[in-house]
Amino acid sequence: VAHLYGLSRDDFAYILDTFPVLKKKEKKAFGEFMSKRKCLEEYDRIGKIMNAEG
Repeated sequence: VAHLYGLSRDDFAYILDTFPVLKKKEKKAFGEFMSKRKCLEEYDRIGKIMNAEG
């Protein structure tokens, strides 16, 4: 969805950081903001596919 709205990776990361409660819970449970990491990994993966297709 981030790609469809033309969000840069930095903009998408900033938006994910606007969920402080989720960030705090995940850092406590997993030692990291796992949702952010996974979302950015998918952002990168989809970006590579989109670039490969032209």
